[in-house]
Amino acid sequence: MKYDKWLIETYEGVVRALEAVLSKYSGHPKRLPAKRPTCKARAGDDTSFAPGSNVDAIEYLVARIRRLSAKIHEMRNATVDKEVLPYGFATCPNMEQAHELAYAARKQHSHGSKIQLAPGPNHVIWKNLSLPKETRRWRVFMGLVAVSALVAVWTVPKALIAVFLADLSKLGAILPTFQAELERHPRTWGAIQGILAPLVTTLFYLLLPTIFRRLSIYAGDLSKTERERGVARKLYVFFIFNNLIVFSFFSAGWKYAAAVIRAQSNQNLWSAIRNTQPFENLMGAFCDVSPFRLNYLLQRNLGAALDVSQLVKLGKD
Repeated sequence: MKYDKWLIETYEGVVRALEAVLSKYSGHPKRLPAKRPTCKARAGDDTSFAPGSNVDAIEYLVARIRRLSAKIHEMRNATVDKEVLPYGFATCPNMEQAHELAYAARKQHSHGSKIQLAPGPNHVIWKNLSLPKETRRWRVFMGLVAVSALVAVWTVPKALIAVFLADLSKLGAILPTFQAELERHPRTWGAIQGILAPLVTTLFYLLLPTIFRRLSIYAGDLSKTERERGVARKLYVFFIFNNLIVFSFFSAGWKYAAAVIRAQSNQNLWSAIRNTQPFENLMGAFCDVSPFRLNYLLQRNLGAALDVSQLVKLGKD
């Protein structure tokens, strides 16, 4: 089975290579290059070309495709040691009949089977189709543990960003030397404060979907569509917890704590807590978080605008 998958993957790779060569060679059909593209034959490709020799790329790749195709058909027609797989595909004459069949069989689970519409071949995560149920359950559990650990680990830097980086005056409240520096260069530090905290958050959230995709594949998602839905759910939970709860409450809590620390210099702790107007200070602290939100949303919208305009093309699997 592993050898069969390797053959198919190799076959698809050679087909893509041939398509790239033909696309470059016949880009202008009326003005074909005088020389056909060439490449070096590799050892172990099982062709009639001598390894290491400079050969015609089109003929070489076509020969490889034919040999790989013959091997794939030979292996599929073999009846010895054929592995029984826990999944299968059925084709219908048209899409309407496929939907009718899937709808009629939606509640039927004969011998524990499940009938549903299949995604496109390029969207299937083939290595997960044959995972046993016990393995899938264990991987789903471990994926939840990994996501929970990631949320917990990111809470600490997010709290530090909320307390200090998003509002440098809070750091100046406990460091008089730094407060003097803020007062000497307010514009410079204002620009740093407005850019640095949203930038750090944005960079992390560019990396986060890749981590969640790998965890979803490890957990046994069967298709890329299912994987992306799981990634969207995880990102939503992660964003709500860290950006709304952790960031907002830590930021507001620290502003109130700083007010209590300043008031405590002239009175005891309990009197300082009562006299610093907790409700007004906390509501004011929540309002002070809004510049970070605005800057973060502007950066995210700018990234979305670049994606829509296709100024920078990035290939995603």
